[in-house]
Amino acid sequence: MTVKRNSPCPCGSGKKYKKCCLSNTSSVESDYSHAVQLYNSGQIPEALTICNHILSSAPTHKNTRFLAGAILYNNAVALQQRGELQAALKKYTEALKLCPDEADIHANMGSAYYDLGQSTQALQHYQIYLQSQPDDLPVSNRVAQIMLGENNLSEAKHRFDEVITKDPENIIAHEGLAAIYEKSLDRDAAIRQYQTILSIDDNPGVHLQMLRLMIERGQLDESEKELSDLIIRFPDNHDLHFLLADSYRQSGDIDKAEDIYKNLSLNNPHEINILIHWAHFKEQIHKLDEARELIDVIQKKEPGNEEALLLSARIYRRNKQLDIAQTILKENIPDDNRTDEFSVKYYFELGAILDKAEHYSDAFSAITQANKLAIDYKNNHFDMARQKKGFQHIKQVLNKKALKQFGTFAQPDLEITPVFIVGFPRSGTSLLEQIFASHAQICAGDELPFISALENHVCQTTLKSQLAFPDCFTDTQLEVNMVNTMREFYLDGVASYGLPSNGKKLFTDKMPLNLLYLGLIHLLFPDSPIIHIRRHPLDVCLSAFFTNFSTGNRYAMRLEDTASYYSEVMALTEHYKQHLNLNYLELRYEDLVTNTEVEVRRLLDFIGLEWDENCLSHHLTKRISRTSSYEQVTNAMYTSSISRHHHYAPQLKPIIPTLEHIIHNFGYEIE
Repeated sequence: MTVKRNSPCPCGSGKKYKKCCLSNTSSVESDYSHAVQLYNSGQIPEALTICNHILSSAPTHKNTRFLAGAILYNNAVALQQRGELQAALKKYTEALKLCPDEADIHANMGSAYYDLGQSTQALQHYQIYLQSQPDDLPVSNRVAQIMLGENNLSEAKHRFDEVITKDPENIIAHEGLAAIYEKSLDRDAAIRQYQTILSIDDNPGVHLQMLRLMIERGQLDESEKELSDLIIRFPDNHDLHFLLADSYRQSGDIDKAEDIYKNLSLNNPHEINILIHWAHFKEQIHKLDEARELIDVIQKKEPGNEEALLLSARIYRRNKQLDIAQTILKENIPDDNRTDEFSVKYYFELGAILDKAEHYSDAFSAITQANKLAIDYKNNHFDMARQKKGFQHIKQVLNKKALKQFGTFAQPDLEITPVFIVGFPRSGTSLLEQIFASHAQICAGDELPFISALENHVCQTTLKSQLAFPDCFTDTQLEVNMVNTMREFYLDGVASYGLPSNGKKLFTDKMPLNLLYLGLIHLLFPDSPIIHIRRHPLDVCLSAFFTNFSTGNRYAMRLEDTASYYSEVMALTEHYKQHLNLNYLELRYEDLVTNTEVEVRRLLDFIGLEWDENCLSHHLTKRISRTSSYEQVTNAMYTSSISRHHHYAPQLKPIIPTLEHIIHNFGYEIE
C-alpha cells in the first residue's frame, strides 16, 4: 500500500509523511545498503552501528530490523557457546524486540534459561517456539523433561507420548516415560518401558536401570542371573559388577559380593573407582576397619580423592573419632562457588560430625548450608502453599460421607496380611520394622511402593475415571469388583517382591508417608493392622532437616517447610481417624526405646502374635535396612535421640508456633 504525502508517517512520529521519512527514504536505503556491505565484509559492529542509526529515524524499516536482529542473534549465539548465558539472554532479548516472530530466538533463550536452572522461563520460550515448530522433537522432549522435573507427570507423559507417536524409536522419549513411571512408583510399568527401550537399543546402561528396579522389587535371583549374563557380554562395564555385588549384599551372600570386588581389583589394579565402591560396601556391612584400609590405599594412589575423603570422615565419625573426622573435612572445604554433589554431601557430613561433637550451633549452620546447596544443585524448590491446598482438597473430597462408603467393603480372607507401619519420616519406622523382622512369623517388606502407585494412577484406571486421586472417587460409584481389583494390584506387587518368604503369613509395609493414604488402606485392608509411630514433633522435624534423603522429601530442605508439612500430615491423619474405624494403634518412639519389651509385647498382642525373644535383639539380625537409617537400626537400642531438640532450642524457635498445638495434643512438652 502506497503512503500518500500528507498521510501520517508510518514510523509513528506523528508527522506527515512528506515532512518525515519521505525526505529520508533515499538516505535510509543508501545507509541500509552500506550496512549490508559492512556485514558481508565481516565488519559486524560497524554494520550494527549503522542499523541503529537507521532505526533511530526509521524504526519500522523492515530490512534494517531484520539485519540488526540477525547481528544481535549471532552475537547471542557466540556468547551462549562460550557459556556467558546472562549476556547471551540480554542480546537475545534485544533481537526479539526487532524480530518478534523469529522462532529460533525463543528456542535458544529456552536453552539458556534451562542451563541456568530457570525452568519456568525456559518452558515459556520453548512453548512459544513449538507453536510454529511442532515437529522439533528434541525441543518437545526438553519441554517434557522440564515438566517431569516440576512433577507435572500427566502433561510430561502426554508430551513424551506425542514424540513417540511421531518417532516410535525415540530413545529420549521412552526414557522419559520410564522416569515418569519410576517417579510414580509404578516399577512394573517402568521395567516394561526399559524392556521397550532395550528392544530398540541393547544398551548396558538401560539394563542397569531396569535391573536396579528389579532388585528394589526383591527379584534378586532373577537379577543376579541376568547381571551374570550381561557381565559376560560387557566385561569392562564395572557398574554391572557393582550392581551384582550389591544384589548379593542384599540377599546376604557377602562372600560372593567380596569375590566380585577382589576380582575386579585384581584385574584392574589402577582403577580407583573399584576401591571406592569396595570401601562403601565395607562401610555398609559395618566392617569399618577394612573400609578404612581400602581408603588408605585410595589416598596413597590418589591424594585428595573427594569421595574417599567423605567416606573417611564418615568412618571416623562412626568410630567416635570426631576430632580426626573434623580435621579431614576442615582441611578440604569446598570453594564457595561450588554447587555440586560433593559440596552437598560435605556439609551434611560436617553437620553430622559437629552434632556428635556437641557443637550444635555450628552443626545447624552446616546442615543449613547443605540444604541450601541441595536446593540449588537439584533445583528442588518446594511450594508449601500449593501443598497446603492439596491437603485441604483431599479432606474436602474424602469427606465424612465419602469415607463412610469406604468402610462398607469387607476384607476377604487373605493368605498373607500386611502390617502397615506409618509415621512421619525419621520417627522410628525403620527401627520398628527391624524389631518386627526379628520375629519368627513376620517378614520385613521395607518401603513398598504399591499404595503410592494406587494413588498415582491405579485408582484412576480401575475406576475408569478421567480424574486423578482423590477426585476419581467422586465420579464413580464404588463396586466390590473395583475394590478387589485394587487390592489384587497391591498383593500381586507384594508377591513380585517375593513377600512374604519362608512360609510366613505377615509382612510389613513400612512406607512412612502411607499416612497420607489411610483412607485407601482402610478401603482395601480394613482388618490389617496399622501402627503409627510418633516422636516428639521437634525431634522429628530436626532429624528430617538433618537428613540427606536420596530421593523425594523436598519439604525437608527448609526447616519451616518441614514443620508446615508435618503439621498438614498430622491434620490429615486426624481427619482419617475421625471418620474411619481404623484398625490402628499409636506408639511413641520414646516409649519404644526406653521400655522396649513392654511396648513390643503390646504391639505383638495388637497384631495377634506370641512373644519372641529375638525382638529384643533386633541389632543382631542379618537383615540389611535399605533406608537412610541403616546405620542406626543395626545398633543396640539407644536413647540419645530422645529430646535432641533441646540442643537446638534457639534454631527451632521459629517453628514452635506451627507445631505447638500438635506437641501438646501428642502429650509432649516444650521446655
